[in-house]
Amino acid sequence: MLLAGFAVCPLAHPPLLMARPGPGWTAVLAAAGAVHLDGAACAGCTQRSVRQTICPPALQALAQQTWTWLITGSRPFAALAAGALAAVTSVPAVLAAGVVVSAVPVLVLWCSPVQRLNAMTVSERYQVASEEGRP
Repeated sequence: MLLAGFAVCPLAHPPLLMARPGPGWTAVLAAAGAVHLDGAACAGCTQRSVRQTICPPALQALAQQTWTWLITGSRPFAALAAGALAAVTSVPAVLAAGVVVSAVPVLVLWCSPVQRLNAMTVSERYQVASEEGRP
């Protein structure tokens, strides 16, 4: 599910490169946006589930906040880089670069052991501690 969620995101970007004015393209862009959001939601939920399974209970909040900080903190730099690239090249070139960049996590996950993961096991130490109410 994680790999599929990440794979849907780059597939939803090409309509931005092909769009022309008109209500038909507006509908296509709306559908592509919905597909993109659905893929991101699937990847995000699966990623949180994996993190909650492998991360000790006492560190789950820290792991979530670190991830949130990295994503939120990188957005202004991505916007600056996209603006600079658009000034040097063109907006379609920036959109094409975005498709390529958004495909990188898919390739990384495809080559990683995560792709072959079909079940998650919880360490017995963490399972016993959480059943007893201790971190």
